[in-house]
Amino acid sequence: RQIAENIREVFWMVDLEQGNVLYASPAYETVWGRPLDVLYRHPSEWKEAVHPEDRAMLERVIARQSEGEIAESEYRILRPNGEIRWIRDLSFPIADASGKLYRVAGVAEDITDRRHAESELRTQQMRLEGIVNSAMDGIITVDEGQSVILMNAAAERMFGCRSEDILGARVERFIPERSRAAHGGHVREFGKTGVAARAMGRFGPISGLRANGEEFPIEASISQIEVDGHKLFTVTCRDVTERVQAEADRKTLESQLQQSQKMEAFGQLAGGVAHDFNNLLTVINGYSEWLLGNLPADSDTRGHVGEIHKAGERASALTRQLLTFSRQQLIEPKVLKLNAVVEGVEKMLRRLIGEDVQLSTALHPSEGLVKVDPGQIEQVLLNLAVNSRDAMPQGGQLTIETDLVELDAAYANAHAEVSAGRFNLLAVSDTGAGMSREVRERVFEPFFTTKGPGRGTGLGLAVVHGIVKQNGGHVQVYSEPGKGTTFKIYLPVVEAESADRVAGDSSSTQG
Repeated sequence: RQIAENIREVFWMVDLEQGNVLYASPAYETVWGRPLDVLYRHPSEWKEAVHPEDRAMLERVIARQSEGEIAESEYRILRPNGEIRWIRDLSFPIADASGKLYRVAGVAEDITDRRHAESELRTQQMRLEGIVNSAMDGIITVDEGQSVILMNAAAERMFGCRSEDILGARVERFIPERSRAAHGGHVREFGKTGVAARAMGRFGPISGLRANGEEFPIEASISQIEVDGHKLFTVTCRDVTERVQAEADRKTLESQLQQSQKMEAFGQLAGGVAHDFNNLLTVINGYSEWLLGNLPADSDTRGHVGEIHKAGERASALTRQLLTFSRQQLIEPKVLKLNAVVEGVEKMLRRLIGEDVQLSTALHPSEGLVKVDPGQIEQVLLNLAVNSRDAMPQGGQLTIETDLVELDAAYANAHAEVSAGRFNLLAVSDTGAGMSREVRERVFEPFFTTKGPGRGTGLGLAVVHGIVKQNGGHVQVYSEPGKGTTFKIYLPVVEAESADRVAGDSSSTQG
């Protein structure tokens, strides 16, 4: 009795048969806010104080008590002043010597403050989870053993997994295998520094590993805190795939622009040199022709003058190529059927490439119309065919294709000086030796060649580039060592109804 009367909990005992309250400690008046003498006179008073929403549950608990079970319950009561309090009640049955149950005793505790604290804790936890899960960056917390104890929604999306499947697993599953040993060492070393947080990736770019095995670049920082003597490490990471790709695209565009500017500068230089040199060649060729016409047939000098004239003619041909590359050559563009051009030059190409190279064509069924100089487009095909033949000294396959394509804004954005729209595609592919990236980057430069001495001027592809640009198109090269080469030439589509005549068309009148 002395113990019961001096504790904050309510100790009580009830007669099981009569339902009378045999004893209730003084704390009842503090907890229930009601006088003890009323409880003794009206034993049901304490149940009448139970919140209406909790009475059914409490009746089920009382039924279990009468069956001899130890019962624990939490319910609300209403004090006379209207205040709601939470009660935790633990009861146990008492039996006589024969084992018959005749009493129930228990201890009732006011847990209102604890419930409020738990509710506040849950609210704070929900707020924290809401903040963490609303973060755009992935957040993963691990213990000292590198086991995951927290993973937010952004990390779930980033790594392609669910947190309930990950909690307790080692964080290594998010790290590429080649980096796991180094990562563990870095985290252990960081734990010794006492530094609250720092950026990761000091030893180079870092990658994450998705659940499907895909690696992707990330940007991350790590922080540490100590809880109950144990350290927890939190990694905040961001998927920077789009940024890395954008940076790569930017560098590609810068490289393309620099190459375009370099080719433009080459063109201006080549054009200026060709014009000046052509003026000199006019004099050389003119006087050599005059000398040949005036020298006697048996003159010893005639042979020497003839060689001068031949050299002058070869030099003239070279200047014409330079003018073509620099887009300063006079041209006569006509509306042509691209397929007809390929078919017209096919026989010549077969003789040119030899028997060891098999030539095939795959022409689009539509009549692709382009406006170009006929001689120029033939020269493009000849130059590309010669290059392919030289790349296949042991023979191979040469394929010429035409197609009608739509270049979208994404393609245009990825390629400098290309605008979106409809284009006629002329593709020339071979199964030759292919080119390295370094060679591809310089392949259209004038006088650049990988051929040996005496095997070309290095102007063939430069001329192709000049012709295509002069006619409003663009050219791309795709090649890898040992995997052949494909040149793709895109020429603007000419609508049939806008063309006055189509060159070579039997229905057209000759101008």
